[in-house]
Amino acid sequence: MTPIQFRQAAAGDTGRCIQLALDAFRNDPLFRAAGGGKEKNYRLFLEFLLKQWLNSQTVFLAEEGGELLGFAILAPEEDSALRAGDCLKAGAGKVLFSCGVKSAFDFLRASGAFGEELQKQPAPRWYLTLLAVTPSRQGNGVGSALLRDCVLPFLRTVPCRMLCLNTEAEKNRCFYRKNGFTELGSTSRKINGRTVENWSYARNIPAREKEDGV
Repeated sequence: MTPIQFRQAAAGDTGRCIQLALDAFRNDPLFRAAGGGKEKNYRLFLEFLLKQWLNSQTVFLAEEGGELLGFAILAPEEDSALRAGDCLKAGAGKVLFSCGVKSAFDFLRASGAFGEELQKQPAPRWYLTLLAVTPSRQGNGVGSALLRDCVLPFLRTVPCRMLCLNTEAEKNRCFYRKNGFTELGSTSRKINGRTVENWSYARNIPAREKEDGV
């Protein structure tokens, strides 16, 4: 069996990452709500966000024999927020026209509320913006390997005390607890009239781990 290999993404990987994420997050409550439950709007909204994240944050791929199995997007806190100017240049107007201004504002307000608990964690903080695994390999250890063998070793080389994240999928709670994250709490917000529940997590990256290479 070919071992899973990890590398930092290049510009030519964007299309593959977008397609994988569209498949992996097809039933995600947050993105579905932001799209008003419509397939076209869901794809448009998520693809727009992915392009911003993939172009501005650190992205690591998990591959097996050249096949993309999953990827992780992460950034230090100061680079984790979407910038209005970049969004407008990237075609935010099309998204607003299709999904509606209310959807965008609901999404931004919900994202702000979901991040409040994370902002209480010790700095410097990095955020796991997205962790995606192709549906056919979910539950087979790809996500855990990506965190354990790629993301965490990288964070031990940069100023980082806490790795923080949000998830809106209840099925992910066990996965993050299994991988050393502490559940900080939950909150819910309405997007397009749909209630979206969120759970916040953080994992300590202590200096001792960096020194020992654990």
